[in-house]
Amino acid sequence: MDSKVTFTMQMNGESKDATAYVSGITNLIQQRKWFVPIGQSLEKIIYHDFDETPHMAIG
Repeated sequence: MDSKVTFTMQMNGESKDATAYVSGITNLIQQRKWFVPIGQSLEKIIYHDFDETPHMAIG
């Protein structure tokens, strides 16, 4: 099932509302958690849990 995501963008000094339909992000956002998506494989979204490990290096 696709999820509808609505957000505001700044383009050329103007604010514009945008909507995206994204599949596979169910349960990605949780209150009082610090999960950051860092990429996507063919099967799933890859994320880092800063609550468990408060640092990360990407090369």
